Amino acid sequence: MKKLVEEFWGRALKIAHHYESDQLTFADLTGLVDDYSAAFHESLSGIPDSDRLACCSLLEQRLFSSANNKSHTDTVNSALAELAGSVNRIPIY
Repeated sequence: MKKLVEEFWGRALKIAHHYESDQLTFADLTGLVDDYSAAFHESLSGIPDSDRLACCSLLEQRLFSSANNKSHTDTVNSALAELAGSVNRIPIY
């Protein structure tokens, strides 16, 4: 479970830094947020039901706390907040 959170934490940081460096527009970010959420929920399918909620909470908490961290730029914080909000959203494709 912790390995999965670390993996998606790393992905979130990469997305946030790409957004910060103007390699992504906000529209691109929202698309990546949906893909991020879909990939996370797909990865959760291999985890027992009892651990899924805890895993979601752990990742969401880490993203939100980092989004409120003053050591990041506002752009990074904004991207991390968007990603945190996606953790409990299951995209429908």
